Amino acid sequence: MSHCFFIAGATGYTGREIARLAATQSIETLAHVRPNSPRRVHWTEQFEHWGATATTVAWEPTALEETFRATPPSHIFATLGTTKARTKREQKSGNIITGYEGVDYGLTKMAYEAATTLDHPPIFIYLSSLGVDAPKRNAYLDARYRIEQQIHQGPLPYIIFRPAFITGPNRDEFRLIERAGAVVSDALFTGLAGLGVKSPKTKWGSINNTNLAKAMLKAALDPGALNTTISSHQIQAILG
Repeated sequence: MSHCFFIAGATGYTGREIARLAATQSIETLAHVRPNSPRRVHWTEQFEHWGATATTVAWEPTALEETFRATPPSHIFATLGTTKARTKREQKSGNIITGYEGVDYGLTKMAYEAATTLDHPPIFIYLSSLGVDAPKRNAYLDARYRIEQQIHQGPLPYIIFRPAFITGPNRDEFRLIERAGAVVSDALFTGLAGLGVKSPKTKWGSINNTNLAKAMLKAALDPGALNTTISSHQIQAILG
C-alpha cells in the first residue's frame, strides 16, 4: 500500500526529521513551508534535496482543503508550535497568526478540519507534550489539551505523542529553560538509574528530534497504534 505524508510544521525541529526520514524511505512526502517564511527558499531546496516535495499552501481552510484533495494524504503529521520569542517578533511584524492560541491550537485545528473533508480519512498524528492530561492555566499546555480533546472526539483515526523534553544541540532557536530542564533532569534520572531506579528516566527523560521522528514514523505505519496516546516511556519502547 502506498502512503502520502503531509507534514504541517515541517520546518520545525521534529517536523524536518520526519520529512527527511520519510523521504529517504521513498514515502511520498509533502513538507509544508509557510509562504511568508523568511527561509522559504532554503527549506524548499532542502526538502527537495532529501526527496520530499515542498508545499507553500496558504494557511487558509479552502486552500488546505484543495491541496488535500489534489494529493490526498494517507497521514497528516501535525508538529506545529511556536515560542514566546517568536510570537513577539511576529506581532511586531504585523502577523495575525501568533502565539499558542494562533499556532499551536489554531493552525492545528485548521489542518484537522480540512482533513475531515476528504472521502478517505487520513491518519492524524499529533505531536503534543508531557503534562497534557487536563485543562491548564499554562497557555502552552492548555492549547494542546484543547486540540487533544478535539482529536479524541473527531472522526479521524489518530495517534497522539506526548514526549517530555525534545532537545538537542542543533535547534534553530536556543530554548534556555527547555535545554536547562533537559540537562538537569537527565543528569538526575541517570544518577537514579545508576542506583537502580530506572523508571524516572524512562518516563521523563529527554529525546532528540531524530529518535522522536523515528518513533512517530514507526507508529504511523503500525495499525496497532491507531487511536492511542503515546507517552514518553512508550516512545522509548517503540524505539526498542
